[in-house]
Amino acid sequence: MSEEVYSPGLEGVVAGETAVSTLAGGLQYRGYAVEELAQHATFEEVAYLLLHGELPSQAELKAFQERLTDAMTVPPEVIATLKSIPREASLMDVMRSGASLLAHWDLETGDNSHAANVRKAERPRGNDCSKAKSRSPAMPIVHWPPIFSGCSRGWNPASGRSRRWTSR
Repeated sequence: MSEEVYSPGLEGVVAGETAVSTLAGGLQYRGYAVEELAQHATFEEVAYLLLHGELPSQAELKAFQERLTDAMTVPPEVIATLKSIPREASLMDVMRSGASLLAHWDLETGDNSHAANVRKAERPRGNDCSKAKSRSPAMPIVHWPPIFSGCSRGWNPASGRSRRWTSR
């Protein structure tokens, strides 16, 4: 019978292995130091790296950006639901709810293959509606539009602070 080892905070416990990131020698994504990526890569380049295992060529990046742009539409039913959530709700809770709602429009819910999961992550097809990554920025905007619109009644770009907007 093996003796249990106590590991405070799960220190030293391997929860899983991944090719996506490592902590050896500092946090790295697919072999690139995060500091290097932050200085020299765009968000879309890093997203492509995480999904596809390598930094994109210019042509791959352009095609990826086009797929992300095509995937930004949020179904009207999701928008209506997000608008009905009380304004006091945490934006993280709103985003979680929005992501859960988007899953109902996913045509590949039952397919958990690697290829399907990459498609779901970037959602290149125009008829599929679970495009969570590219739609995520829209969810807080739908829920609390004045803060993100730059409207002077809701957001003061100079101070970086927002004021409560009570009318919808």
